[in-house]
Amino acid sequence: MTEAFRISIDNHDRLGGLRGFLATLMRKTDLEAMLVATRLAVKNRIMPALISDPERLTEADPLSPAFAVNAAQQLAKLTRQPAGGSLAAVLRPCEIRAFNELTKLNQGRREDVVIVGLDCPGALSNTDFRAFADQHETLDAATATFCARAFGDDPAAAAGSLAQACRACTHPTPETADIAVELFGSAPGEGLTVNALTDSGSAVLAGLDLSPAAPPSRRKTVIDGILAERSGMYQESTRGLV
Repeated sequence: MTEAFRISIDNHDRLGGLRGFLATLMRKTDLEAMLVATRLAVKNRIMPALISDPERLTEADPLSPAFAVNAAQQLAKLTRQPAGGSLAAVLRPCEIRAFNELTKLNQGRREDVVIVGLDCPGALSNTDFRAFADQHETLDAATATFCARAFGDDPAAAAGSLAQACRACTHPTPETADIAVELFGSAPGEGLTVNALTDSGSAVLAGLDLSPAAPPSRRKTVIDGILAERSGMYQESTRGLV
C-alpha cells in the first residue's frame, strides 16, 4: 500500500515545511505526543524529546546531521506497556530497524505508535557536527546547508564528511515506517512528499487534507546512485571480517 501526498513549503525551507507537517499531524489527529529530535537549551545539542504541545515543534530538527543517540531505546521504553493513547515517533531508517528488533524481543510495541520515517543521507560524528554548526549563525542555517547538499542532485558530494557507519549504510530509506517523508530527488521548490506505507499511516494522513502527489521524479535515480556508492563502502569496511 502506498498513498503519496504533497507538503507545501515556503522559500525552499525543507525543515520549516517538515515542522509544519508534524505540527498539523498532532493538531488534526488523536496523537497525544511525538518523539522527535529536538534542540536543547545547551548550544548545538540535539536529542530525541517527547513533545506533547505542537507549538514546541518549532524546535524540532529531525533533518539536522546531528545524531547523538539512537532513539529506538527511548521509543521501546515508551511503548513497553500500553500507553492509553497514541504516540508518533519521527525516526531515521536505522532507528526504525533497531526498534523493530526490540519489538521482536518484547522490549517495545508497535501498537499505539505511528512511525514517521525520513529519508536519511547520514549524519556527522558528534565532534564534526559541533564544528559544522559553529560555522553557521543559527542551527536553522546549518540544517539548510546540509539539506541542500544531502538532498540535491549529487548527495555523494556530502558523503565524505559523514560518520563512517553512515557512509557504508545501504538502507537510507524508511521502508517499514507507517508514513515515509521522501526527500531524495526532491526539488525544494516542489515541496515534500509523504507516503503512507501501512493502514495506520493511511488512516492518519486521510484526515490532513493534503493534495495527492507523485514521488519525486529523480528519486529512483538518486537512491540508486547512493546505494551503488555505499555498497562499495560497505564491502570495503567488511573486508577481512569473515
